Amino acid sequence: MPPPLRKGSTPDSPDGDATRFGARLQRLISAGYPGGTKRYTDVEIAASVGVSAQYIANLRNGKSLPRLEKAVRLAAFFELDGWDYFVEPDDDPVVLAVERRVRALDAQRSGRPPTAAEACEDDTPDVAELWSHLKNNRDVQRIASRATQLTPEGLAAVLGVVDQILGSTTSPPEQPDDP
Repeated sequence: MPPPLRKGSTPDSPDGDATRFGARLQRLISAGYPGGTKRYTDVEIAASVGVSAQYIANLRNGKSLPRLEKAVRLAAFFELDGWDYFVEPDDDPVVLAVERRVRALDAQRSGRPPTAAEACEDDTPDVAELWSHLKNNRDVQRIASRATQLTPEGLAAVLGVVDQILGSTTSPPEQPDDP
């Protein structure tokens, strides 16, 4: 019987983090992931995974970690590509991609349009699709309109502020050339 899953390592390592697993499981449940239309109950998840509702509650509350086979079944229930989302660090590409989709579901449920980053389904968004989304965002249009009046130094300062707000050091995507 395999040991419980462990954070940031292989499923067979000895040091685990039930709190992380539970928080991420709760996040998926609260968002109604993957479709956003329904929040699953512990009973529904348990029936699909083949465990008790109490076991799911213990996982959600960070009281235990599942064995690999149960983590794989949980991932399948939530239509994840693997169990990595539950155990990898916050900056892992798998975690970032799932969190982006969860935030888009949160936006949808709250009635606000998703941000450009939330609208992108994967880590390498189609640049033309991203620009199309941005062109339809009224706030982005206002910012762009005013930015045309800035000096190169002013633009650099604005980009620095945006990067600081986002906590990002990545550059914005290049604007595609018009055909």
